[in-house]
Amino acid sequence: MSKIAAYSANALLAKARAMYGDILTSEDYAELANCRSTQEFLNYLKNRTAYEMVLKDLPNVQMSRARLEAMLMKYRQMRIASLAANEKALGGHLYKIMLLQYDMNVLLQCAENLGTSNFGEYLGFAPDFFKNNCQLPVAKLEAAKDFDDLYAALADTPYGRLLDAFKTGKLTFGVRVLLPLLHDYVAGQTEQIIKKDYPEKEQEALLDIIRMRSDMTTIEGLYRLKKYFPQVHPKESAFLISHVTALSEKELDALLAAENTEELTALLQKTRYGKLLDFSSEEIIEKKTRRALLRQDEKNLRFSTYPQVTLLSYIGILNVENTNLTHISEGIGYKETPEEILKYLIVQDN
Repeated sequence: MSKIAAYSANALLAKARAMYGDILTSEDYAELANCRSTQEFLNYLKNRTAYEMVLKDLPNVQMSRARLEAMLMKYRQMRIASLAANEKALGGHLYKIMLLQYDMNVLLQCAENLGTSNFGEYLGFAPDFFKNNCQLPVAKLEAAKDFDDLYAALADTPYGRLLDAFKTGKLTFGVRVLLPLLHDYVAGQTEQIIKKDYPEKEQEALLDIIRMRSDMTTIEGLYRLKKYFPQVHPKESAFLISHVTALSEKELDALLAAENTEELTALLQKTRYGKLLDFSSEEIIEKKTRRALLRQDEKNLRFSTYPQVTLLSYIGILNVENTNLTHISEGIGYKETPEEILKYLIVQDN
């Protein structure tokens, strides 16, 4: 590695780890869960955390929960955009993956808010890096009133073909069905970028992250299907197993054929994820999978010497933090007890 390349790698590594230093702790979550109003929650973030960067100029007035959660998303996007712009400037390629993730989030927001004005507010919080590099026809997407408008807007983009199954009537359009299709497409594109642009050892570490995230999404969907619709075979439903996976074809076939969650759990314990997923608790499957991902991301962030690995891991940890804060905000709004709120959080290992 040249001196310039080594300097660039060290700069990116330092930036990701510096941002990791701002991640909220279990103590922060406990304090936030004990807040009894949205304003108290806001004041804690504003005065005692790095969220000051998006909250400091806001007037000291009562803020709606929806507006607060939009500001939390703004913070997340600003952090990721900063890393993406820095990584691109240093000659990296992972910024392309972050743009793919942004595309996916934009499309999901659009699908959820067809015919409303909410989509524009989401884009309004997007950092310039994403706005300037987004390849989607944003104006057409914002104007979309129904599925046909959405389909027409995406006709000349790589995402258009993902909607063909809805257009032909093979699938019924909905966000819950669109989500795994987008996940699989983005994961596939991400895998191609990594294989094309990174040397073998770094490639292997990056692919481990992407494939585990893809597999956890598959496990969540399959577990829900076996729990709530055990009579429906996955191949007869809209369920999709991503082709981006670390599981063998034999393991996947066995998971698909499982008759119930008990059999599915037993099979999962024999896979590479058996020791990472805690099946001894009664927690929902999403908490188990996301805690496993968080644990791996924290390990990578602390010990990996590959800057792109630390970058992806930091983003994974940041996503968990964003979800946790949204849960706390909702819990406060519904007057839940601090103990009840904390039960739903994915917290860092001590």
